[in-house]
Amino acid sequence: MSLESKLTEEEKEIILQEVERERRKVLVGGLYEKGMKNIKPDIREGTAETLGHLALIYPDRYLWFYKKWSIDKNISIRVKTAGTLGSLAAIDKEMYLQLYEKGISDKNISIREKTAGTLEALASIDKETYLQLYKKGISDDDILIRRETAKTLRVLASIDKEMYLQLYEKGLKDDDETIRGETAKTLVALAIIDPKIDLQLFGKGLKNEDKWFRLGTTRTIGALASVNTELYLQLYKQGLKDGNSLVKIETTKTLGALASVNTELYLQLYKQGLKDQDFAVRKGTAGTLGALASINAKLYLQLYENGLKNKDFAVRKETAGTLGALASINPEKYLQLYQKGLKDDYRSIREETAKTLRVLALSVKHKILVPLQNTEYNFLVEYLNSKYVNGKTKKEIKNELIYFVRKSNRDYEKLTRILKTGEAQDLDEIVECGNISSSYKITCRLGSGAAGITYKAYSRELKQFRAIKIINPKKVNQKEAELMARLQGKDLDNIVQIHEASNQIATVSKENRFAIVMEYVDGKTLREIIDKGKLPPDQVLDYSVQIFNGILSLQHHGIVHRDINPQNVKVNSKSVVKIIDFGIATDEPKATGKAARRYGVPENQEANDFFSLGMLTYKMATGQDLIREKKEGEGSQTHANETFEKKKLFYYSKNRINGEFSTKIETEIHLEIRPIIFSCFEFTEPEVIQQAYIQAREDLKYHFMKKEELIAIIKELKRNT
Repeated sequence: MSLESKLTEEEKEIILQEVERERRKVLVGGLYEKGMKNIKPDIREGTAETLGHLALIYPDRYLWFYKKWSIDKNISIRVKTAGTLGSLAAIDKEMYLQLYEKGISDKNISIREKTAGTLEALASIDKETYLQLYKKGISDDDILIRRETAKTLRVLASIDKEMYLQLYEKGLKDDDETIRGETAKTLVALAIIDPKIDLQLFGKGLKNEDKWFRLGTTRTIGALASVNTELYLQLYKQGLKDGNSLVKIETTKTLGALASVNTELYLQLYKQGLKDQDFAVRKGTAGTLGALASINAKLYLQLYENGLKNKDFAVRKETAGTLGALASINPEKYLQLYQKGLKDDYRSIREETAKTLRVLALSVKHKILVPLQNTEYNFLVEYLNSKYVNGKTKKEIKNELIYFVRKSNRDYEKLTRILKTGEAQDLDEIVECGNISSSYKITCRLGSGAAGITYKAYSRELKQFRAIKIINPKKVNQKEAELMARLQGKDLDNIVQIHEASNQIATVSKENRFAIVMEYVDGKTLREIIDKGKLPPDQVLDYSVQIFNGILSLQHHGIVHRDINPQNVKVNSKSVVKIIDFGIATDEPKATGKAARRYGVPENQEANDFFSLGMLTYKMATGQDLIREKKEGEGSQTHANETFEKKKLFYYSKNRINGEFSTKIETEIHLEIRPIIFSCFEFTEPEVIQQAYIQAREDLKYHFMKKEELIAIIKELKRNT
C-alpha cells in the first residue's frame, strides 16, 4: 500500500469485522469477570453455569475460573461450574479426563450428575475414549450418572450414525425408564442428518406404551417443523391434549421451531399458550420467544417487554431467559437489557439474565458479526477514514486496532476529538493524549524528556492554545515548581510565559500529576531548524541575540537555566525565540553545571548559560558541534558522555580556550559572529557580550532597549515620515 493510498470500503469492512471479533471477545471476557465477582450469588451462579463458553475465547482464563469456582464455598456455584467441564476437553484432553474421573466420584450427588453430562464434549475429539466412557457410565451404579451419560448419545449421531442407531435401540430397551426417556430425547440430533429415518423413529416413539419413551420423543418433535410442518402441528396439538402433564410441557417447549417456518402461526400459538390455564404450558410457551428475535427483532422486543410485565412469574422468568437470542442481532440493545436484568428485584430473573451471556460468547465464532455500535466503534470508523492508515498494509492496520481494542474503558469521544485534529503522530500518541484528563483539551504531544512530557492543549475558557508539561512522578522537582511559581504570570523577553503550575491541573490514568501550563509556541525547535543545515549569518544573529535576552531575563530573577540546547529553544511563526523547559534550572548561588550536558559548562565549573549560548551559536552558524560531532551509529547518550569527557580539555587555563577549539571558531565562523562566541566562552560581563552583538550588526541594539525607549523611537519615525 503506497503512502497516498486509501482503504476501499470493502477493505474497511473486512478490517472492522476482524476487529469486531476481538472487541466481542474483550466484552465477553469483561462481563464474565464482572459476573463472577458480583456480590449477588444468583448472578454468580447464572454466570458460572455458562462459564464453559468462556473457553471458546480465553482458554487460560476459563481454566483459572474453573479451578477457583470448583472449590467455592457456595455449593450451587461448584455444581454449575462442574457442568462446564466439557469445554476443557478441546483445550486439554488429559486434564479433562483426569477431572472427569474426579467429578463422577465426588461426594456431592449434583457434581457427579453435572460431570457425567460433560462427556458429550469428548465424542468429537476422541470417539473411542468417548464410547468406552459411555458404556461405563451407562452401566454405573449411580442412576444420575447413567441418566446424564444417556443424554450425551445425541452427539454421536453426527459422528457415527450407525453406532448411534445401535446404541439408540439398545438404550430404548434399558430396564431403567429414565434411561429409555433420555435416550429417546437424543432423536432430535438425527433429524439434521437423515430426516426420513428420523420420521420413522418419531412415529415409532410417539406410539410407544412407555411413557418415558413417549416423553423423550415428544421433546424432539420440534425438529419436524421444517421437515414436515403439517405432521409437526398434528403432533403439537396431540401433545397438548396428552394426559401426561410432562408430555404437555415438553410439547410446548418445541413451539419455537415453528417461528422461522410460519411466523404468523407461531405468534398465534404463542399468544394462546400464554393464556392457557395450565401453568406448565404458559411457562414452556414463554421460553420459546427467543426464536422470534432473528425473524422480527422489533416484535421480539415488544413481546419481551410484555413478557417481563406478565403477572405470571413463571412467564417473566422464562421470558428473561430468551434475551440471549438478541445478542448477535442487536448487541447494544442486548447489553442494555442484560444490565437491566441483572438489577431486577427477583433473584430468578437476575439468574436467567446472567445465563444469557453464553449466547454472546458463542457469537464470537459467527462468520459475520453485527457490530456493537457505540463510541468505540465510531472511533474505529473515523480512524479507518483518517490519514493514520496511509502507508500501512491491511494486516498492520488490523493488528494495530486489535491491540488497541484489547484495553477497554477509554473515553472514545475524547479520542475521536483528538483523532480529528490530526495533530498527533500516530494511534499510540492519540491514546496517550486521551489518558489525560484536564480542563484543557489535549491535542498532541510536543516533546518529551526524562523529567516529563509536554502537550499541546486548548483552553476552552480562553479560546487559546497552551503547552502543558506533565512531570514524571519519579522526577518531580520541587525546585522547578518553586521557580515556575516565581515566573508565573510574568511576560519575560524570550522566555516562554508560565500561566500556572500545580498538581491539580491534570490527571494521567486517573492519577494526579504535577503539571505546568505555559504559553504555546507555534513553531519549531532550534534542533528541527538546524537539522536542515547551517543558518545564514543574519539568522544566526537574530536567534542568538534573542536567546541572550532570554538568559538576561532569567538572570534578572536569579535563575540559571543550565540546559540551553537546540531542543529547549523554540522559534515561533514570527521568528520570535522562546526558551523553554526549566527541568534542571536553579536559583542556587554559584551552582555547578549538570553532568553530561552537551551544551553545558565543563565538569565542576559554575553553571553559566552564556557558555551554552556560545556553543549553540556555533552550532547554528556551522551546523556542527564545536566539541565533538556525533559519529555514525553512535547513541545519543554515548555522544553526550564522550562530549563531556572531551569538554574537560576546553580550557587550558582560566577562561582561556584551548587552541584546537579557538582555531575552529576562527576558521569556521563568520567574522562578525566570532566576538560573540568568544565573549560567551570567556565568562565576561553581559555588557561585553551585548556590545559584541551591536558591533556585529547595529540594528541589534534595539533588542536591548526598554519598551518605553522603543515606543519613543517609533513615534519619532512616524513624525518624520
